[in-house]
Amino acid sequence: MQNDPSTDFTYEPLDDAARQIRLLRVELAPDRKGVTGELKAVMLGSRSCPPFTTLSYVWGDRSKPHQILINGRVLKVLRGAWSFIWHIANHQKAVPNCPAPHHWMWIDSISINQDDDQEKGHQVAMMDQIYLKSSRTEVWLHEGAKELKLAIEFIQELADNEKLKSEDQAVKEAEMERLVDEKFKNKWAAINQLLLHPWWQRAWTLQEFILPKDLYFFTQLERREIKNSVAPIGACNNWALRTKGVTLVSDVAWGNLWKRRRLLLYRRDSKHISLAALLAYTPSKAATRAEDRIFSLLALVTDRDLFQTPDYSAGTARVFCNLVEFFIKVHKKLDIICFVTNQNDNADLQLPSWAPDWSCMVGNEGPTPLMASQSSGPVGNFRGGDSFPPHIEYKAAGTSTACASFSANMRQMTCRGVLVGVVDAVGPEVHMSAITQTHNTVPEPSETTQDIHPDDELPPLSEQKALEIMTNISRCIRLDTGDGFEEAHPQEPYTAGFRALCEDAVSGTRDKPKYQLQFHTWFHQMRDVRICGHSLRAISRSLPSAEASPADIHLMAIRFLNVCDYLNRRFFVTDDNNMGMAPRQVQAGDKVYVLQGCNIPVLLRGSSDSGYYKLLGECYLNKFMYGKALELKDRDFEDVVII
Repeated sequence: MQNDPSTDFTYEPLDDAARQIRLLRVELAPDRKGVTGELKAVMLGSRSCPPFTTLSYVWGDRSKPHQILINGRVLKVLRGAWSFIWHIANHQKAVPNCPAPHHWMWIDSISINQDDDQEKGHQVAMMDQIYLKSSRTEVWLHEGAKELKLAIEFIQELADNEKLKSEDQAVKEAEMERLVDEKFKNKWAAINQLLLHPWWQRAWTLQEFILPKDLYFFTQLERREIKNSVAPIGACNNWALRTKGVTLVSDVAWGNLWKRRRLLLYRRDSKHISLAALLAYTPSKAATRAEDRIFSLLALVTDRDLFQTPDYSAGTARVFCNLVEFFIKVHKKLDIICFVTNQNDNADLQLPSWAPDWSCMVGNEGPTPLMASQSSGPVGNFRGGDSFPPHIEYKAAGTSTACASFSANMRQMTCRGVLVGVVDAVGPEVHMSAITQTHNTVPEPSETTQDIHPDDELPPLSEQKALEIMTNISRCIRLDTGDGFEEAHPQEPYTAGFRALCEDAVSGTRDKPKYQLQFHTWFHQMRDVRICGHSLRAISRSLPSAEASPADIHLMAIRFLNVCDYLNRRFFVTDDNNMGMAPRQVQAGDKVYVLQGCNIPVLLRGSSDSGYYKLLGECYLNKFMYGKALELKDRDFEDVVII
């Protein structure tokens, strides 16, 4: 079929007030070498709206479109949509329950005029209703059909396996033991391949997985429902890890499925799902346009009113800035600005420092990636479980509401804040990769700088003061969260574990697990950081041996790695000897502010002599997480301009 420019398909405008959408149906062309079809506008939810299927797929290379005849004119179609259309037009009898020709379909790249930003915004705002009102959604996986067929069949077997559902634990465990046997290796490899398919990385597929009543994974050879088959996969995977020390599917593959399952449970239980939390929970999802990182999630969140109608004409940078402004207006809090902490150094949108760049988030994809993600705050998180013990609630600014204004060009944000500290000394960065798996040693501390500030020139520390300092350091490293996974964690085991780790580092003990050796490296690199005038080594030596159990040591060491390595936070001391944890960029001279309406203190850096600041991210400041800034008599709130 040749493309004749005079017969190119043109879209007629939709009636937004009437909630119109376009539906497509296709059939083979008379010469059986192409596809013809009809595209018509209908009012969604009306009696005249026929039953229709929605399609979820990977768009594919946009530079090499295919062509079909729509309403007698040529329309260019993306490769992913074309392969589905061609398949159902030709081979619907090869797959059970395959959508038949003449069945109406809604396919985003065809049903929406992609060149009309206004129409696109209105259609995206209706997306949840489109998927909810469709008769079913087909997930089209057009590559690797043979392997994917094996995966989908095996997933169905697991879902139908009554022994895996047994209330008799012995029966269930025996069946899991059978399923993790070597003879099932190729089937688990097929599931792994399925869960690593590019479809899982598309931002839009989150809502396309969660919203539909019926969802089918569809290849050229197989069509099955797997939406509710997560539990048996997870059970077998965990069993293999616990009994064999291996996983059946990779962490990335399992995460792709489990995150969607977690969101399904939250939606089913009508739990709060904030846009900021979902953005943080899914940082690696890809989108053709960066602003779709936001717009693709609106149908899933409870604060979707942040964007009444997505505005594609505004540009990505303005959309990201608008999200901050809208969040503050709706929630009366500044907590969303803390997410600049987790963006990488490749940002190219030239955003002001207070606006998170959601197109380049890195690092922690866990349920609670930041302190601002606390359960009680306006951001929220995706922690599992139905109930939790009482949490320590960060409220650095008390119950105050945000007081923020923006310049006309959205380059400046002015808010009210109080200075609570200036960074004086900074601890080292922590990188687990610094210690190899096979070489469990740490470098000897350099003696050339060990005595730059001799501790013996200072009055000796009392045991009480030394214990207070050690407690505060360990409190900083754990970010004083007050809880672990579904159970309360008091401070004492962390303090004991921290003291024991320091003692091991002083003694130079080598025969330790890798994660403890990383702590040794950090300890020795802390030698020039003075805390109340003393080195960490001197403070540790001022105390008797810690009464710490192996569990205490493990607990503190793991928390140390989680915060210092995984979250990439660094210990610091202020000019008035307060301690805290900050993003890796922290340096001496940076300022810690508590802003009105922000539950977490923030780290700011002065911008030349302008009096303006750049935001580096959230930080923990010991003693200032629960409203103490509001009680300071010698410091007043002031205007803080962040650019």
